[in-house]
Amino acid sequence: MPGAAGLPGGAGLPGATGGCGQKGEVGLVGPAGPEGIPGEIGSKGEKGDSGVTAIFSGFSVLKTSAQTGNGGDVVTFEQVITDVAGDFDTTTSKFTCQVAGYYLFTFSIGSRDTANPYVALKKNGEDVVHAYSNPAAAGSNRNMVTNSVILQLAVADQVWLIKTNQHEIYGATGNNNWKWTTFTGYLLHVE
Repeated sequence: MPGAAGLPGGAGLPGATGGCGQKGEVGLVGPAGPEGIPGEIGSKGEKGDSGVTAIFSGFSVLKTSAQTGNGGDVVTFEQVITDVAGDFDTTTSKFTCQVAGYYLFTFSIGSRDTANPYVALKKNGEDVVHAYSNPAAAGSNRNMVTNSVILQLAVADQVWLIKTNQHEIYGATGNNNWKWTTFTGYLLHVE
């Protein structure tokens, strides 16, 4: 027969450390910490490119060869003296507006003493101003006619000159290659 239970024994020695457990799930994001102190001021950056400060359009063209032909023919200009924005096309002898605004146009037409040049400035096919002279009546051996006008233009509007009769218009002539016939236009005010 078994005897009576004995007294409990003392505490045993600690066991060996177990291996690492599996990684737990990521916890929730904690509250934001306090704001940090400002950092040091950085060095000065490089200078940027210059911006566009002005818009301009302007041209002056020259007729280098004489022109006969019929009324209604476009007065041709073969040489560009100045064309700031490339708005004058020498293949059509027309100015095409790229910047809406107010423009000043002026033209001078040279001819011989037997010619009565009659020229019109057109905007989009409509006559705006004319110039005419009769040198034979004045007893002159050369003839110059000129006119000027300020026009309000929208983008893509066109301006050009036409002959309104069959009389010859001078180009560059003479031993000194005098330049008689010119057409000029430039932007006065942007809209």
